[in-house]
Amino acid sequence: IIRSVEKQDIGGEVFQIATNRETTVKELAQQLVNVLEQFEVGGVSIVFGAMRVGDMPRNYSDTSKALQVLGWKPEIGLKEGLALTVKWFLERKGSI
Repeated sequence: IIRSVEKQDIGGEVFQIATNRETTVKELAQQLVNVLEQFEVGGVSIVFGAMRVGDMPRNYSDTSKALQVLGWKPEIGLKEGLALTVKWFLERKGSI
């Protein structure tokens, strides 16, 4: 975000900020459950249901534009990013 604010003449541009690797929804959900368990947040399970119209089975964000224009590349993987996010929310629990 800071790099996009500091860069001249890019108003209105859209950048994908992600891990730059494909992740299935199942992988994402399992990673999140694992991270929640590490933080001793229990009682979370994955419930599988039938695909619905519009469901995305996987996601991939191409971050090459962010690298080219902003000089940004991912430095934190999905698992570490989820852990940092869960930690952030837990530290603010009750104040959000």
